[in-house]
Amino acid sequence: MVAQMIKTTRLILLLAAAGAMALHAADDAQTLAQRHVDVIRTGNLDKLIADYADDAVALTPPGLFSSRPATEEGIALGKADIRKLFEMLCGPKYFTAVKGMDARIEKVSDTVAILHWVQFKGTAQQLSGEDVFVTKNGKITVQWLGPGTPDAPQPPAKNVAPAKKK
Repeated sequence: MVAQMIKTTRLILLLAAAGAMALHAADDAQTLAQRHVDVIRTGNLDKLIADYADDAVALTPPGLFSSRPATEEGIALGKADIRKLFEMLCGPKYFTAVKGMDARIEKVSDTVAILHWVQFKGTAQQLSGEDVFVTKNGKITVQWLGPGTPDAPQPPAKNVAPAKKK
């Protein structure tokens, strides 16, 4: 009976240690950026904000967010501000674009990743841009949300006969 209790205790301790190691394994920037894309598409703000450090900073294109002048970059400081930013981006005005964006994550290093995104792909409203994620200890510490650049696909050029030389 004592031998069985010792085996059971060892097994419990081994499982607890394995669980603790899994919990403390820090995700790299690419993993965090991919999870960000996956979660933002669902609109789950609690899960989205959980990946940000308490003192994280998000920088936005001019006029998108914050009380700063519309000509200056917006700044969201800390989780509460970042939540407000993503409440807006997951709100009715932007969520269709966010939910349907095409995304590709480029790993720059373990702590830096670039999200290349396209919204409304193939339509006259097509926008593309890049966001940069900087991470530390498995948390997003800085996110720069790049401005979207209109880049709608152009219709194919009509075949035009070359001008005749005189």
